Amino acid sequence: MKEHLASAGFALGALVLFWLLLFPKPERSQSVVPQPVSSEAGAAGYLGLTRWLEAEHVPLVVWRGRYTRLDVPGVLPSGTGNVLVTTMPHALPVRAAERPSLERWVQRGNTLVVLAALADTPPWSLIADQTFLAQVRQVAQIEVQAFDTKPVAKLLAPAHVVLQPMTTAAGPHPLLAGVGSIATVSELPASRFRAVPVDDAPLLALARRVDNGDDAVWLRALGRGVIVLSAYASPFSNEALGDADNARWFAAVVAQRLGRGGRVLLDDAHQGIVDYYDSHAFFADPRLHGSLGWIVLAWLVFVLGARSLAPAGAGGTRVDDAAMLKVSAGFYTHALSPAATAARLFEHFFNSLRRRLHLRENGAPVWDWLERQARVPGERLTELRRLHARAAAGRAVNLVRVQTLLSSLSESLT
Repeated sequence: MKEHLASAGFALGALVLFWLLLFPKPERSQSVVPQPVSSEAGAAGYLGLTRWLEAEHVPLVVWRGRYTRLDVPGVLPSGTGNVLVTTMPHALPVRAAERPSLERWVQRGNTLVVLAALADTPPWSLIADQTFLAQVRQVAQIEVQAFDTKPVAKLLAPAHVVLQPMTTAAGPHPLLAGVGSIATVSELPASRFRAVPVDDAPLLALARRVDNGDDAVWLRALGRGVIVLSAYASPFSNEALGDADNARWFAAVVAQRLGRGGRVLLDDAHQGIVDYYDSHAFFADPRLHGSLGWIVLAWLVFVLGARSLAPAGAGGTRVDDAAMLKVSAGFYTHALSPAATAARLFEHFFNSLRRRLHLRENGAPVWDWLERQARVPGERLTELRRLHARAAAGRAVNLVRVQTLLSSLSESLT
C-alpha cells in the first residue's frame, strides 16, 4: 500500500512540474463577448451581413489569413475591384510585414473599409490599448486625434448617434448614394475624434454626426484604390444593419467599388479566427485539455496498477562456445563457396609468411622459400600446391584438408 501511495505522489508531482514548465497558461475571459466576425450571431457580429450578401449572390470571402496573402497570385479571382471590411481594434494586430502588402493591394484598385471603434465603445473593443490610434493610422493611412479642448463630461457620446451624409451642390458622394442617415450604437461612453491627412493625399469627409456636427466617416485615395474610415464600428453589425440606411450604405459601397471578378472580404483573421497555426488558440482549445486529461488518467492507472517484476531465476543457460562457432561456420559455408573460402585461407597463410620475410603482403605464394625449409615435408608441400591450384581455378576443394595442412605447416615453421 505504501508503495502505491509513494508512486501516486511522485506521479502527481511529475505531472504538476511538467504542466508548469511546458504549457502556457492562456487567460480565460470571465464572460463571452460577441465578436465582430462573420460567424457571430450576437449584437456585434456580421452573420446578418454575411447571410444578406449570400442571399443577394454577392461574391463573398471570409478572410482568415494575414494580409501578406493578398500579394499571392491566385488567392483572389481578381487582383482589383475587391472590397475588404475590417473592424478595429484588432484582437490580432496587423504585423509590420502585412502593412506593405495591404497598401499595395489597395493601390492596385481595391477598397479598404475600416470600421474603427473610436466614437463608439462596444464591449469587445475594450481590448484596445494605448497603441490603438497608431494602429488605425498604420492600417487606414489616416491620422486620428482625440479632442482635448473640452471637459471630459462633454466628450461622452450618447448610446445612439445618427450620422448624416455630407452634401454638395452635386449631391452626396456616390459611396453614400441613396443614404439619408446612418444609425450607430455605443453601449459604453466614448470620446470625440477628428481625422487629419498623413501625406499630400486629400482627405474627404463623407458623413458627420447630427447632434454635434463632428465628422465621422472619411475617404482618402491610395493609388487606384480608396480607403474608407468610419469612426464607428457598429453600422454593419447585426444590431444596427437594419437601422436607418445602414444597409443602403453598404450596398452603395459594393455597387460603386466591387468590380468584375471582385469579392467582398470580411476580415475574421485579425479578430482571432485564422486558418493558420495559432499557438494561443491551440492551447486554449478545450479539446486539447480533454485529450490530455484522458492521457493523464490512463498514465496514473498504469503507474498505480503496475506490478513488481519477478526476480530473475538463479540458474541460467550457459553459453555454448562450440555451438556459437558451429553457427558462425555454418553461416560462412552457406555464404561463400568452398573455392573462395580456400583461396582466403591460402591468402592469410602466405601473408603471414611474407610478413616474416618482410615482403609485400599481397597473398602471393612463396613456394621457393617453402621448398628450402627442411621442416616442411615434401609430400605435404606437393599436396598443398595441388589444393592451391584447384582453389585458384574455382574448383571444389576439401576445406577440412586445406585447414589441416595449413595448421600443421604453421606449427612446423614456428
